[in-house]
Amino acid sequence: MSFRITNNQSTQFFIDQINRQKVGLEESRQMLSSGVEVSTPGDAPSKAATIENYNRTIVRLDAYKDRINSGISSMELQETVLNTAESIMLRGKELATQAANETLSSEQREQMAIEVFELRDSLVSLGNTKNQGVYIYGGFDDDDPPFDDTPASGVAGTPGYTNSLGAGTPSSQRFIYDGEDGTANSRDIVVSDFESVRITTPGDQVFQGGISALERLGRALSGFYTTPASSAATPDGGGLAMTFPADYHLQTQEILNTMDAFDTSLSKDITGELMSVGARLNKLHDAFDIADSLVFNIKNARSGVQDVDMFEAAANFSNLQTSLEALLNAGVQMNSLSILNYI
Repeated sequence: MSFRITNNQSTQFFIDQINRQKVGLEESRQMLSSGVEVSTPGDAPSKAATIENYNRTIVRLDAYKDRINSGISSMELQETVLNTAESIMLRGKELATQAANETLSSEQREQMAIEVFELRDSLVSLGNTKNQGVYIYGGFDDDDPPFDDTPASGVAGTPGYTNSLGAGTPSSQRFIYDGEDGTANSRDIVVSDFESVRITTPGDQVFQGGISALERLGRALSGFYTTPASSAATPDGGGLAMTFPADYHLQTQEILNTMDAFDTSLSKDITGELMSVGARLNKLHDAFDIADSLVFNIKNARSGVQDVDMFEAAANFSNLQTSLEALLNAGVQMNSLSILNYI
């Protein structure tokens, strides 16, 4: 039995061939346009799993980078806060040195107390700094400021009270770390699969010593003793008023007693924390650079699997164009008509 191929069959054959060439040509054009060889799993199943693993890793590393950036922002703010706190404490120590000079009258010392209490209030404000709605130095307690205003006792109405600063004035205020649940905690951020970095320190470890030193100095300049007597202890709000001129030399000693508290707060608490923040900031920057470098390298590896070879794709596109033109010409010659009429 013999078979005869009709003109219609021949024409349909060429139409099918042309359509396949056109599909291949469009796919090649899209590759050249996008630069991507594998855009869906169906394009290359053997490569799709590898590409998906790369994508998941990039997402995870980008999440680390976002957290690290947030930590860097918080710690850079802490650097600014601590530098300001350091300046406040240096000014407080300077005022203590000036006030210890017994050429000053008790009234002049009392006027100096005004600036000292302003410095204390500024330091309290720094200790209550917020970042993105969270108290930096409040541990996990975000409901209220870490340093609370607590009225002091033994100020106005005490026997021997003679000065103009008393109840309702800075001498009658004290600020202490509230110590509520969570305030003793510090916050950490995870910077890689294997490492985390502490980004906060409880505020009592940083500011309480300085606040206490300024409170003691301010009260001494205002004409009050402070209890407990040791400058290393946090004031408890008590302390009798001085009587002048009888207690003038004792006032001088009270002023001098604050110097150790200033030195400890500066060297151990504030400057020490400033150095610690700098070291931890360096860790965060290093962690960010590592994550960023990994993302760059993984994207390059993904490109090696996913992206098209542009030279090869361009050559393939040219070959497909040539093949399509040849098919069209052959179809016209064999059928003595334009195959395009059937498309």
